[in-house]
Amino acid sequence: MRATLLNTTAGVRLTLTSSKSGEDGAITVGSSGGDGGLSALHYQPGIDEQLQQVDPAQNATIEIDGYPFSSSSNVFAEAIDGVSFAVSKAEPGTVFGVSVALDNTAATAAVQNFVTRYNVLNAAIKSYSRYDATTQTGGPLLGDATVRALSQQARVIMGSSVEGGALKTLQSVGITSSADGSFKLDATKLAGVLASDPSAVNALFDTEGIGGQIVKLTDDYLGAQGRIATKQDNLNQQLKDITKQQTALDRRMDMVEARYRAQFTALDTLISQLSSTSSYLTQQLAALPSNSSS
Repeated sequence: MRATLLNTTAGVRLTLTSSKSGEDGAITVGSSGGDGGLSALHYQPGIDEQLQQVDPAQNATIEIDGYPFSSSSNVFAEAIDGVSFAVSKAEPGTVFGVSVALDNTAATAAVQNFVTRYNVLNAAIKSYSRYDATTQTGGPLLGDATVRALSQQARVIMGSSVEGGALKTLQSVGITSSADGSFKLDATKLAGVLASDPSAVNALFDTEGIGGQIVKLTDDYLGAQGRIATKQDNLNQQLKDITKQQTALDRRMDMVEARYRAQFTALDTLISQLSSTSSYLTQQLAALPSNSSS
């Protein structure tokens, strides 16, 4: 509910507006400890003079073939199975004719989206597994067996034939492959197939069809628990283990270096002492009287 204060020429007025349409959005006013002029729980014309009901809460009503229907909004979604329509204004007594036809816009968009998403997948695989002979550089997943398997299996599914349906291949609905491995859609051909047999098109892309197989394959490889995610987790764990091993090795090397430095320092001190002793002995020997034979 929304409450608004209006500064009118007759004074300040409080308006209450329901945020919900239809009869379920009716507003109830109550009072306690002094009603401030609101003497009833519900508005009653002629009794609650302090309250004025401008737009009473009510449902939208229509008749279809003489049968009444009501809705809390202007949209009627359950009167006819599979059909939803909205009324824009009230015209009591006016009869309207409604024709229902198949709308293939959503189906065409879904098929185009399937083709677009596959092309994105194909482009990503090519980018990550590429090799540039000129610069002699490769993508981060060059030679990766998992990505190679995903690419091969996807191509097999896209070129496969579905058994049991009126439509067996993607080519039958206007989807053809290009030299670079991407696919394109012939919207005109798809429109013709949808007009003649929409259920067959649906079967080609359902869970047992080519569309469902591609979805299952990509989930198996690219899902949160898929093969690539699992492989990435394993590689990250190996990286952590290698980092731990490197840290331990660095610590051991520091200890070895410290030991060698201590030994070198001790050896250097010993050599200095020996040099001093050697010099002293040389001086003492030189000071001894020489013995000459007569």
